[in-house]
Amino acid sequence: MKKIFKSSHRRSPGGDYLSFKNGGTSAMINTGRPELRTVLDSPDRFFEEALIIKDSRSVTVARIETPETGTFLLKRYKYKGLFYSLTHIFKRPRPAQVLIFSNLLRSAGVKTPKVLATIIKRRYHLLQYKSYLLTEYVENIIPPDILVPKLLENKLNFTEYRNKVIFCLNHLHENCAIHGDLKIHNIYCKTTTTGLEVGLLDLDSVECFKGPINAKIRAKDLSRFIASIIQIAEHNNTTAPDVGKICEFVLSEYERVSGFSLDYEYIRQRVNYHIERKRGKRNA
Repeated sequence: MKKIFKSSHRRSPGGDYLSFKNGGTSAMINTGRPELRTVLDSPDRFFEEALIIKDSRSVTVARIETPETGTFLLKRYKYKGLFYSLTHIFKRPRPAQVLIFSNLLRSAGVKTPKVLATIIKRRYHLLQYKSYLLTEYVENIIPPDILVPKLLENKLNFTEYRNKVIFCLNHLHENCAIHGDLKIHNIYCKTTTTGLEVGLLDLDSVECFKGPINAKIRAKDLSRFIASIIQIAEHNNTTAPDVGKICEFVLSEYERVSGFSLDYEYIRQRVNYHIERKRGKRNA
């Protein structure tokens, strides 16, 4: 990047960010990680020898580790075509959105990886083309396929895990937002000397509302989370918990923390819908 056009001073745990611009590419880098400037000009080259964690139609995610930059997670949002670009001219790019939500969550004490940099590439200085998100890499995360059996077999404290997930989720909901894809794969858990550390991953689907969110909107996050526990248990041939009991276990704590009354029957229906939908995909 050839030109620094401004330095932003965001009040966030991530510190200040420097803004860069070069032609149709704009970027922001956390001032605490100046070595990441080497990534800005050609982020794609870092995928060539990286450990690819996910490669789907919409994103590629890789763990990057070099002597110059250290270790970080790099996510590439792929070009979705001209129609998408035209309909998203005035919408905030995903990396910029994640930066905002990550800093807001961290300022409230919710664990989530720090955003280190964002890179937005546009065609004709207007149309979104490709974009990139650089975040901290969280070490020693317990894989979901190992985590769920340990929770259900009481080898890890399920109550502590539930309480910390609810803490994260309640903060989002209190601030008129939902995660949008709250499955266990998007909640990290690791053991520490003081217990379990639990935080949110993948903030791409976070959705904000203009006012307080109602029970049905809250149910979207809660039902997806509960269903993912049962789905992983079934996938690993672990005895899956009864839907009614696991709903009671999770929802009672959410009601206690949030003070919000929930429709248990509606959420159970949503949980069963997610479970059956997943089963149908596996059997297809």
